[in-house]
Amino acid sequence: MERQQAALGAAAATVLFCAVCGAAERGDLTGYIRERSKPGDTVYVEVGGRSVRAALVKADEEGIAASLMGMEIPQNWYDIGDRQLLLMARRLAGDEDGEALLLLYRFAIRREELKDEAVKLEGTLKERFPERFDAPKHQESVKPAASEEKPPGDEIQGDIPVLPVAAAGGTTPGPFLKAPRGTYEGIFRGHPKIFVRDGDREPGFGISLGELRRRARTAPWSAFTGRLREAPEEPVHYSAPNLAMSWLATGNESAARRAIEIIKQPIRMDGTTYMGDHLEAVCIAYDWLYNYPGFSEEDKRAVRESILRSAEQMRRIMHDHAWHTRPYAWANGVMFAGLALYPEEPRAEALARAAVEQYKRYLIPARQMHDGAWQNSMAYGRKYMVRSVFHALSAWTSATGEDLWYHAAVDGNWTERMLYMLIYACRPDYSYVTYGDFYQSGWTAETKSYNNLLSGTYGTRNPYGQG
Repeated sequence: MERQQAALGAAAATVLFCAVCGAAERGDLTGYIRERSKPGDTVYVEVGGRSVRAALVKADEEGIAASLMGMEIPQNWYDIGDRQLLLMARRLAGDEDGEALLLLYRFAIRREELKDEAVKLEGTLKERFPERFDAPKHQESVKPAASEEKPPGDEIQGDIPVLPVAAAGGTTPGPFLKAPRGTYEGIFRGHPKIFVRDGDREPGFGISLGELRRRARTAPWSAFTGRLREAPEEPVHYSAPNLAMSWLATGNESAARRAIEIIKQPIRMDGTTYMGDHLEAVCIAYDWLYNYPGFSEEDKRAVRESILRSAEQMRRIMHDHAWHTRPYAWANGVMFAGLALYPEEPRAEALARAAVEQYKRYLIPARQMHDGAWQNSMAYGRKYMVRSVFHALSAWTSATGEDLWYHAAVDGNWTERMLYMLIYACRPDYSYVTYGDFYQSGWTAETKSYNNLLSGTYGTRNPYGQG
């Protein structure tokens, strides 16, 4: 008990409550906290072996901490912003600079069930710590975006924060990407739009559907169409985009039917990076299969509902932090959902807005801070974080016209530095170095590396990646 108190850094009394294997229901847990604690107490709760930390802050006029403890306990601690809560608890002795209140506010605005408390906290922050409250960064999560009230089909107005052409103070453009390949024009209304644009007019970034189908009949690209038809059944939803591309490029109806059956399956929401990757794959396949005659309206509606459920859940947790692979994959899931479901789904625009803002305000600055370095070695770093970043930049650029790759080039050229890791790690026999937590080096693993390599090469226009 003393160690727990010391770890939490709280001068107030600590209440320890254990409920084995989720035996405590939401109502029971809330009641327990309210009956046995008072403002100023730190509360440490363990449910089924998973720790949840919260605190009743001094002068807790909003009653926010007790409300936090009334949440349904998730299976994975990343889902509840545990790091923010722990930091808040360590500052309980005296919140002189408003840091604890700000952390509570940031946590509350991500939870639908805490919206009322978030509004109260917003008022307290504005009154007591106005310098702490950054309205452009936080306010939108409390008040519904105007775009959510528009009828379906309206284009996004120009209020998504568009990245500047150059960072303040001026930076040198990357050596190979000399100019943006388009300007922001709103989300493309047709399908497909992710990486591939419907029609015959070549977009500034990506490829038109007409050109894709022409290349599918022309060497050397035609060599890959057979592989698409024989796409392996990868875990859960991963194989769906390959099968959807087989139909999109060659008209393979058997592949289309298989892909539809895959994306109709529930998306696994287990709190890991996988759930973002799975949602992204389902969204790509949905977009590419949208015009397939065998994709019935009933099936489309079912897939849309599945995508929306998953995307809304990820939207609430994608803000956790910027140094793990999960927030990148979760932001991708939300972004791809918004792009794929637009304009048929009224909430699609808000999802796309939320995800691109998360990238521009948090995730891209984190990558800039690392100057192109990437953590987690050639396993999780390559498989998840690098892939998620490259895919997000390409998907947004292809679907809206805003060239995020160019913005990265003029803001330190960090994407090209990320790419060089993949170029330099490739050995003469085209296999990859196995070190750190890189757990395998086989065809499946190498394919992921080559996909990232090609994606980064196209995005940055780097000639060395083409060799």
